Amino acid sequence: MSQFTRKIIQIRKNIKAAVLISIINPLSRHLNKSSIVLHLNNVPKGPIGTLFSKKYLAATNIVSTAILMLMGDIGRQEMEYQQKLIEKRYDWARAARMFTVALVLVGPIGHYYYSWLARTWPQRSVQIVMFKIIFDQFVISPVNITAFFFGMSALEMKNFFEAVQELREKFITIYTVSTLISRNISKSPKSPNIGRSPFTVIFSKKYLLTTNILSSGILMFVGDLAQQEIEYRQQILEKRYDYGRLTRMFLVGIALGPIHHYYYVWLAKKWPQRTSKIITWKILLDQFIMSPICIAAFFFGMSALEMKNFVEASEELKEKFIPIYTVS
Repeated sequence: MSQFTRKIIQIRKNIKAAVLISIINPLSRHLNKSSIVLHLNNVPKGPIGTLFSKKYLAATNIVSTAILMLMGDIGRQEMEYQQKLIEKRYDWARAARMFTVALVLVGPIGHYYYSWLARTWPQRSVQIVMFKIIFDQFVISPVNITAFFFGMSALEMKNFFEAVQELREKFITIYTVSTLISRNISKSPKSPNIGRSPFTVIFSKKYLLTTNILSSGILMFVGDLAQQEIEYRQQILEKRYDYGRLTRMFLVGIALGPIHHYYYVWLAKKWPQRTSKIITWKILLDQFIMSPICIAAFFFGMSALEMKNFVEASEELKEKFIPIYTVS
């Protein structure tokens, strides 16, 4: 299974959009993919293995997605309360709606979609991996976002037209951010089925580092380009494109590329097994070690290119770390 690298994103200060973005949590999608692959590769017996068995796999994925969305919204509410954006610390009704939408819509969609994807295209060639990524971005992401909005609107007693209006206002921003929270599409050097073609040469061991570094920079550049286009159309920016900002994003992406590359190569070599414990360990390590490191590296890198000092960079990191960590 391909290892995917997270890319740090620039998040808008629109709190309502950030709340909605945070619940489309990439960790739940990662867990869905990992658990399905684990099941298809004969999970071992034991308490954890039982959860990923054929009998309980759907329940495990659906409930874990609901729990992640609940935890994400509680974390988001805590942040809003600390920033004095809301008067009441926790809106349990809102948290319950998040949990319900995940349990009824987002969780089942994710589980059955990835199950179908794994069985329809079990091959691990680069062409198939690329096709799955594209299919994922242009099919499942829009479906999930739409399902979320209509589900939340139904629970909030909004009518169809209100749901459509909210979806129109927020879809582009959320879709852009969810797309930018992407993983490394390349394989580790020992991955099988690389094949022999001009296209797959860039994923070979010889060019893998270069591919990862350049793709990291390009993704950051394209993501910020899309974000600036959104901000311009919403009249947040007077000038359509800030090419200085785009250049800085590209350079920081290039700098983050080696970190991503060597971390995931080391992870693949250190723990090549696909047991339930190893996959869970990798996910936790990724969330609590790699993500904070990348976020900190992103802010200090951007601050250096903007000629800010250490204190200013630390202040910006302190201010924005929680919302960005939430969506990453």
